[in-house]
Amino acid sequence: MNEQIKKIIIIGGVIVITLAIGIWIGSVAFDPTGPLLTGENTYQAGWDAAKKRLADSGYAVPAAIEVLHMGGEVIEVRSNEVVLKIRPLEPLADPELDMRIVKIDANTIIYRAVQKDPIAYQKEVQEYNKKIQQSIGGPAAGAIIPPQMFLQEKILVSGIQKGDQILVGATQNVKEAKEFVAATITVQTLPAIAPPAPVQ
Repeated sequence: MNEQIKKIIIIGGVIVITLAIGIWIGSVAFDPTGPLLTGENTYQAGWDAAKKRLADSGYAVPAAIEVLHMGGEVIEVRSNEVVLKIRPLEPLADPELDMRIVKIDANTIIYRAVQKDPIAYQKEVQEYNKKIQQSIGGPAAGAIIPPQMFLQEKILVSGIQKGDQILVGATQNVKEAKEFVAATITVQTLPAIAPPAPVQ
């Protein structure tokens, strides 16, 4: 019996000493002000270095650029807001910002991009091309504006549907904004295939 008590005391002592050493090492290694969390060899420093390298290589939007427009797919339409799923603005952007809440107020203008009649649009393109050809080598007659394939038709919030692709314009930088008020919303439509241009 005496030997069993000695074994239990020795095993208990080893466990207590091991726990004490483990707690001491843990408190030193994971001190919030310790060397593992501050300085050059930290997770945050590595993350920042990776973002900088991507930005320097041209794969990411530089941090200084303001984002006043963003597009994406409508996930949900509520009474005065739209949940919008966007493509990340940069590869290492916060994944929480892939979903944005676009607020709609009394000043928000909502459009639907409506495609012009393809034949009428084709005629406008031909007229535009003629003006370009006439302006080559001649005096400048002012700016020649290319024809637009779409017209903008004003609609209400009820005209926005789940699954629509929209382009949202804002008056302030929305790069890091989870929620923001839209100045404009344009609901995109897929263009119909225009007839081929006549051969001249």
